[in-house]
Amino acid sequence: MTKKKLLRVLGNQKGMTGIEILLIAFFSLILVTSGMHMLAASVKHSEVDFAARRVARLIEVEGGVTPLVYTTFESLKKEIDVPDAKLQITDVNYFNAAEKTIQLKEMFKVHIVAQYHLKVLDPFGMEPIYYDIPLVGEKSGMSEVYHKP
Repeated sequence: MTKKKLLRVLGNQKGMTGIEILLIAFFSLILVTSGMHMLAASVKHSEVDFAARRVARLIEVEGGVTPLVYTTFESLKKEIDVPDAKLQITDVNYFNAAEKTIQLKEMFKVHIVAQYHLKVLDPFGMEPIYYDIPLVGEKSGMSEVYHKP
């Protein structure tokens, strides 16, 4: 708005512009807070994606799904604050299924699935209302370890 138009709107003596300004301010506040919540969800999604990348890289270097993979995943869950995250390793041909070793140049996929709880409404004296946004991190990897038959 230009300066003259703003002064004309604020100087109007009818009283209706005050209500319009309050409504515009209210909806602007809602829009800004919603944008901040979506930014937080986006950051959390990138953290889950990063965790999937770290786990995939560890499986590549270890040559299989070892206890260190699960320990690292548990520490990443605490670090990025997603306690309900679940780890799945799919599309994998294990060289030794009992030890969960993966032969050199065998492909696999790491999936991490979590939820971001977006607080929609927090009425006084009542339970808050949440909207769950699914967060999925998916990375492919290839084993870098040769296992002798």
